[in-house]
Amino acid sequence: MIDSINQFNKQGSLVSLNLSINQFDKDGSFIGKITRRTVGLNDLIGGIIKKNTGVNENIINNAAALLQLEILENLATGNAVNILNLGVLYAAPENVIKKTSAFPKLCAKFTTSKLANSTAAKLSVQKMFMSNTSPTVMSVTDFYDEVPQKGILTKLMMAEITGERLKLGGTDSGIFFAPLEPGGNPVSDEAQWTKVDDARIKRNTPKSLLFYVPDSLAVGTKYRVIVRTAFTGGGTLRKTPLSGSSEVVTVKNAA
Repeated sequence: MIDSINQFNKQGSLVSLNLSINQFDKDGSFIGKITRRTVGLNDLIGGIIKKNTGVNENIINNAAALLQLEILENLATGNAVNILNLGVLYAAPENVIKKTSAFPKLCAKFTTSKLANSTAAKLSVQKMFMSNTSPTVMSVTDFYDEVPQKGILTKLMMAEITGERLKLGGTDSGIFFAPLEPGGNPVSDEAQWTKVDDARIKRNTPKSLLFYVPDSLAVGTKYRVIVRTAFTGGGTLRKTPLSGSSEVVTVKNAA
Protein backbone atom coordinates (compact mmCIF):
# COMPACT_ATOMS: atom_id res chain seq x y z
CA MET A 1 0.00 0.00 0.00
CA ILE A 2 1.24 3.48 -0.86
CA ASP A 3 1.47 5.82 2.13
CA SER A 4 -0.21 9.23 2.09
CA ILE A 5 1.85 11.62 -0.04
CA ASN A 6 2.88 14.82 1.74
CA GLN A 7 5.66 15.86 -0.60
CA PHE A 8 5.99 15.63 -4.38
CA ASN A 9 9.57 16.03 -5.64
CA LYS A 10 9.15 15.78 -9.40
CA GLN A 11 10.51 18.81 -11.30
CA GLY A 12 7.82 21.10 -12.73
CA SER A 13 7.36 21.56 -16.48
CA LEU A 14 7.72 24.64 -18.66
CA VAL A 15 4.40 26.35 -19.46
CA SER A 16 3.08 29.22 -21.56
CA LEU A 17 1.16 32.14 -20.07
CA ASN A 18 -1.65 33.95 -21.88
CA LEU A 19 -1.93 37.58 -20.71
CA SER A 20 -5.02 39.77 -20.88
CA ILE A 21 -5.39 43.35 -19.68
CA ASN A 22 -6.76 43.68 -16.14
CA GLN A 23 -9.70 46.01 -16.74
CA PHE A 24 -10.12 46.45 -12.97
CA ASP A 25 -6.70 48.08 -12.60
CA LYS A 26 -6.24 51.37 -14.41
CA ASP A 27 -2.48 51.33 -13.62
CA GLY A 28 -1.86 48.73 -16.32
CA SER A 29 -1.58 45.26 -14.80
CA PHE A 30 -2.40 41.96 -16.51
CA ILE A 31 -4.25 38.72 -15.72
CA GLY A 32 -2.35 35.55 -16.65
CA LYS A 33 -3.77 32.15 -17.56
CA ILE A 34 -1.65 29.08 -18.20
CA THR A 35 -2.20 27.44 -21.57
CA ARG A 36 -3.36 23.98 -20.56
CA ARG A 37 -5.65 21.06 -21.22
CA THR A 38 -8.02 19.41 -18.76
CA VAL A 39 -7.07 15.85 -17.82
CA GLY A 40 -9.99 13.51 -17.14
CA LEU A 41 -10.36 10.31 -15.13
CA ASN A 42 -9.55 8.08 -18.12
CA ASP A 43 -6.31 10.02 -18.67
CA LEU A 44 -5.32 9.59 -15.02
CA ILE A 45 -6.09 5.86 -15.03
CA GLY A 46 -4.16 5.44 -18.28
CA GLY A 47 -1.15 7.11 -16.67
CA ILE A 48 -1.37 4.84 -13.61
CA ILE A 49 -1.53 1.67 -15.73
CA LYS A 50 1.40 2.80 -17.87
CA LYS A 51 3.59 3.35 -14.79
CA ASN A 52 2.37 0.36 -12.79
CA THR A 53 2.36 -2.97 -14.69
CA GLY A 54 -0.38 -5.34 -13.61
CA VAL A 55 -2.77 -2.71 -12.22
CA ASN A 56 -6.37 -3.53 -13.17
CA GLU A 57 -8.23 -0.70 -14.92
CA ASN A 58 -11.68 -1.90 -13.80
CA ILE A 59 -10.63 -2.00 -10.16
CA ILE A 60 -9.37 1.60 -10.31
CA ASN A 61 -12.56 2.74 -12.07
CA ASN A 62 -14.74 1.09 -9.45
CA ALA A 63 -12.63 2.48 -6.61
CA ALA A 64 -12.86 5.98 -8.09
CA ALA A 65 -16.66 5.71 -8.40
CA LEU A 66 -16.98 4.52 -4.80
CA LEU A 67 -14.68 7.29 -3.59
CA GLN A 68 -16.69 9.92 -5.49
CA LEU A 69 -19.94 8.66 -3.98
CA GLU A 70 -18.48 8.67 -0.46
CA ILE A 71 -17.16 12.23 -0.92
CA LEU A 72 -20.57 13.48 -2.12
CA GLU A 73 -22.40 11.71 0.72
CA ASN A 74 -20.16 13.43 3.27
CA LEU A 75 -20.55 16.78 1.52
CA ALA A 76 -24.33 16.33 1.59
CA THR A 77 -24.25 15.95 5.38
CA GLY A 78 -22.28 19.18 5.85
CA ASN A 79 -18.86 17.59 6.36
CA ALA A 80 -15.69 19.03 4.88
CA VAL A 81 -13.72 16.44 2.92
CA ASN A 82 -9.94 16.32 2.48
CA ILE A 83 -9.50 15.17 -1.13
CA LEU A 84 -6.33 13.05 -1.28
CA ASN A 85 -4.32 15.71 0.59
CA LEU A 86 -4.82 18.07 -2.38
CA GLY A 87 -7.35 20.32 -0.69
CA VAL A 88 -10.58 20.47 1.27
CA LEU A 89 -14.03 20.39 -0.35
CA TYR A 90 -16.79 21.95 1.75
CA ALA A 91 -20.19 23.67 1.64
CA ALA A 92 -20.46 27.38 2.41
CA PRO A 93 -22.79 30.35 1.76
CA GLU A 94 -22.60 31.42 -1.88
CA ASN A 95 -22.55 35.14 -1.04
CA VAL A 96 -22.19 37.50 1.91
CA ILE A 97 -25.26 37.21 4.15
CA LYS A 98 -27.10 40.55 4.18
CA LYS A 99 -30.30 39.54 5.97
CA THR A 100 -30.40 37.29 9.03
CA SER A 101 -34.07 36.54 8.35
CA ALA A 102 -33.34 34.79 5.04
CA PHE A 103 -31.53 31.47 4.80
CA PRO A 104 -28.58 31.82 2.42
CA LYS A 105 -28.01 29.74 -0.70
CA LEU A 106 -25.14 27.29 -0.26
CA CYS A 107 -22.56 26.09 -2.77
CA ALA A 108 -19.47 23.88 -2.89
CA LYS A 109 -16.05 25.50 -2.36
CA PHE A 110 -12.52 24.14 -2.48
CA THR A 111 -9.39 25.24 -0.64
CA THR A 112 -6.10 23.94 -2.03
CA SER A 113 -3.52 22.32 0.24
CA LYS A 114 0.15 23.17 0.77
CA LEU A 115 1.03 20.06 -1.24
CA ALA A 116 -1.01 21.20 -4.27
CA ASN A 117 0.27 24.77 -4.04
CA SER A 118 3.91 23.74 -3.70
CA THR A 119 3.60 21.40 -6.70
CA ALA A 120 2.06 24.12 -8.89
CA ALA A 121 4.83 26.51 -7.77
CA LYS A 122 7.41 24.21 -9.41
CA LEU A 123 6.09 25.13 -12.87
CA SER A 124 8.21 27.60 -14.83
CA VAL A 125 6.91 30.12 -17.38
CA GLN A 126 8.69 29.71 -20.71
CA LYS A 127 6.62 32.03 -22.94
CA MET A 128 4.04 34.79 -22.51
CA PHE A 129 1.45 35.84 -25.07
CA MET A 130 -0.78 38.93 -25.12
CA SER A 131 -4.53 38.51 -25.58
CA ASN A 132 -6.96 41.35 -26.22
CA THR A 133 -10.36 39.68 -26.26
CA SER A 134 -11.82 41.22 -23.10
CA PRO A 135 -14.78 43.61 -23.30
CA THR A 136 -13.71 47.26 -23.59
CA VAL A 137 -15.96 49.81 -21.86
CA MET A 138 -15.46 53.23 -23.46
CA SER A 139 -18.29 55.18 -21.81
CA VAL A 140 -21.32 54.88 -19.52
CA THR A 141 -23.97 57.50 -20.27
CA ASP A 142 -27.09 58.52 -18.33
CA PHE A 143 -30.19 59.55 -20.34
CA TYR A 144 -32.34 60.93 -17.53
CA ASP A 145 -31.31 64.58 -17.86
CA GLU A 146 -32.13 66.61 -20.95
CA VAL A 147 -28.43 66.63 -21.78
CA PRO A 148 -27.02 63.07 -21.40
CA GLN A 149 -24.36 62.84 -18.68
CA LYS A 150 -21.36 60.57 -18.50
CA GLY A 151 -20.28 59.17 -15.15
CA ILE A 152 -23.40 60.19 -13.17
CA LEU A 153 -26.22 57.66 -13.40
CA THR A 154 -29.81 57.93 -12.19
CA LYS A 155 -31.47 55.08 -10.29
CA LEU A 156 -34.26 53.30 -12.20
CA MET A 157 -33.47 55.26 -15.36
CA MET A 158 -31.97 54.21 -18.67
CA ALA A 159 -28.21 54.22 -19.24
CA GLU A 160 -25.97 53.05 -22.06
CA ILE A 161 -22.58 51.37 -22.12
CA THR A 162 -20.61 51.78 -25.33
CA GLY A 163 -17.40 50.01 -26.30
CA GLU A 164 -16.11 46.88 -28.00
CA ARG A 165 -16.88 43.16 -27.49
CA LEU A 166 -19.70 43.97 -25.06
CA LYS A 167 -22.38 41.48 -26.12
CA LEU A 168 -23.48 39.41 -23.14
CA GLY A 169 -23.70 35.64 -23.27
CA GLY A 170 -22.89 32.54 -21.26
CA THR A 171 -23.05 31.57 -17.60
CA ASP A 172 -22.24 34.34 -15.10
CA SER A 173 -22.39 37.04 -17.78
CA GLY A 174 -24.02 40.38 -17.05
CA ILE A 175 -23.65 44.02 -16.06
CA PHE A 176 -22.43 44.62 -12.50
CA PHE A 177 -21.90 47.66 -10.28
CA ALA A 178 -18.80 47.10 -8.12
CA PRO A 179 -18.03 49.40 -5.17
CA LEU A 180 -14.43 50.51 -4.87
CA GLU A 181 -11.51 49.75 -2.62
CA PRO A 182 -9.54 52.73 -1.22
CA GLY A 183 -7.19 52.61 -4.22
CA GLY A 184 -10.05 52.96 -6.70
CA ASN A 185 -10.21 49.38 -7.96
CA PRO A 186 -13.37 47.25 -7.67
CA VAL A 187 -13.66 45.25 -4.46
CA SER A 188 -12.56 41.66 -5.04
CA ASP A 189 -15.51 40.23 -3.07
CA GLU A 190 -18.11 39.87 -5.81
CA ALA A 191 -20.82 39.29 -3.20
CA GLN A 192 -20.70 43.08 -2.75
CA TRP A 193 -21.37 43.70 -6.44
CA THR A 194 -24.87 44.54 -7.68
CA LYS A 195 -26.01 42.82 -10.85
CA VAL A 196 -28.40 44.43 -13.32
CA ASP A 197 -31.38 42.13 -13.72
CA ASP A 198 -31.27 40.44 -17.14
CA ALA A 199 -34.84 41.55 -17.81
CA ARG A 200 -33.74 45.18 -17.34
CA ILE A 201 -31.21 44.98 -20.17
CA LYS A 202 -32.96 46.31 -23.28
CA ARG A 203 -30.14 46.23 -25.83
CA ASN A 204 -27.37 43.67 -26.07
CA THR A 205 -24.96 44.21 -28.97
CA PRO A 206 -21.16 44.08 -29.33
CA LYS A 207 -20.90 47.88 -29.23
CA SER A 208 -23.82 48.93 -27.02
CA LEU A 209 -25.65 47.77 -23.89
CA LEU A 210 -28.84 49.63 -22.88
CA PHE A 211 -30.13 48.99 -19.36
CA TYR A 212 -32.00 50.39 -16.36
CA VAL A 213 -29.86 51.41 -13.37
CA PRO A 214 -30.72 49.26 -10.29
CA ASP A 215 -32.68 50.92 -7.50
CA SER A 216 -30.65 49.09 -4.82
CA LEU A 217 -27.47 51.12 -5.49
CA ALA A 218 -26.35 53.61 -2.81
CA VAL A 219 -26.72 57.26 -3.75
CA GLY A 220 -23.38 59.09 -3.85
CA THR A 221 -21.33 55.88 -3.75
CA LYS A 222 -18.59 55.44 -6.34
CA TYR A 223 -18.71 52.34 -8.53
CA ARG A 224 -17.10 50.83 -11.58
CA VAL A 225 -19.49 49.22 -14.06
CA ILE A 226 -18.28 45.72 -14.93
CA VAL A 227 -19.28 43.98 -18.15
CA ARG A 228 -18.72 40.22 -18.02
CA THR A 229 -19.36 37.93 -20.97
CA ALA A 230 -18.31 34.62 -22.51
CA PHE A 231 -19.54 35.65 -25.96
CA THR A 232 -16.90 35.77 -28.70
CA GLY A 233 -16.79 37.74 -31.90
CA GLY A 234 -17.35 34.50 -33.80
CA GLY A 235 -20.67 33.90 -32.07
CA THR A 236 -19.47 31.07 -29.83
CA LEU A 237 -19.10 30.96 -26.05
CA ARG A 238 -15.70 30.64 -24.37
CA LYS A 239 -15.34 28.43 -21.30
CA THR A 240 -14.29 31.28 -19.01
CA PRO A 241 -16.04 34.68 -19.23
CA LEU A 242 -13.95 37.85 -19.53
CA SER A 243 -14.60 41.21 -17.89
CA GLY A 244 -14.19 44.86 -18.76
CA SER A 245 -14.42 47.83 -16.38
CA SER A 246 -15.65 51.41 -16.77
CA GLU A 247 -14.25 54.60 -15.36
CA VAL A 248 -15.63 55.57 -11.92
CA VAL A 249 -19.34 56.41 -11.86
CA THR A 250 -21.66 57.71 -9.15
CA VAL A 251 -25.39 57.24 -8.66
CA LYS A 252 -28.15 59.74 -7.88
CA ASN A 253 -31.92 59.71 -7.36
CA ALA A 254 -34.29 61.04 -9.98
CA ALA A 255 -35.44 64.58 -9.17
